[in-house]
Amino acid sequence: MENKKNILAYVRGLGFRIVKTGIAVTLCLCIVKWLNLPHPLYVVLTAVLAMGASIEGSFHMAKNYIFGILCGILVGSVSAFFLPGNAGVGGIGTIVVLYLCSLFHLRGAEVLSCAAFFSILLTQSAVSLWRLALDQAGGMFLGLFVALVVNLLIMPPNYAGKILQLYRSLGETIVILPQSERKRECLGTLEYDVRALQRYITLYAAEPKFLRGETGEIKQISELSGVFQELLGELESAIRIHEDGLSEELADEAYQYHMKQIERLAVACFSKGEHESK
Repeated sequence: MENKKNILAYVRGLGFRIVKTGIAVTLCLCIVKWLNLPHPLYVVLTAVLAMGASIEGSFHMAKNYIFGILCGILVGSVSAFFLPGNAGVGGIGTIVVLYLCSLFHLRGAEVLSCAAFFSILLTQSAVSLWRLALDQAGGMFLGLFVALVVNLLIMPPNYAGKILQLYRSLGETIVILPQSERKRECLGTLEYDVRALQRYITLYAAEPKFLRGETGEIKQISELSGVFQELLGELESAIRIHEDGLSEELADEAYQYHMKQIERLAVACFSKGEHESK
């Protein structure tokens, strides 16, 4: 059990994306050998380039990658039909491929599209041009598919856990903030945590439903996004009172007002979660 924890800790330090990319490459090479595919380089290259930082990112980009590969294969086939391996055609073809990616809004697919283009233009093969195009397209689609499957099934990110962890961290920081002598630093920490919380909520919402957990509590936390922003505004106002040099009486009155608002918002944000956790 202890060894398993150590392995997981090491993997986290190395980065899940790096580890999953290595797994995808291994699977691609095994499949290439098993099916005796002729051009393994572009299969592996596609798997590496298509491995997204998140499941949502991988599936969102898959459509762009597919059409980008098709554009590169098409332009490469036309170019290789007339002048295979020609340097000038390589430059002009690159311009055309990148223009098509921009025209069809294939954001993020430019590198794969250019790789597909050069896989046709620069590959010397005894088979016919159309067969080469089919082989390269099939190999690159295989690499894309493997990357998507690995990212989906192996070590999927636990966004629900991160949301709950950040939510509790926010509650703990707000509890100690009134007594803290470093209110400005606490506010910076809260702002960072709120931004991270909103980012993870967005990623969680984009996940396939069967990968989600803690749906009821996460939904309640996501509905408090606007309240978190209001809370940060009140905290900023309360801290600035002491920095603006107001008279002691006015400063104390304004500070107490903002602290009451903070207490009200904190109760709205965290009392329900604490009650449920009990």
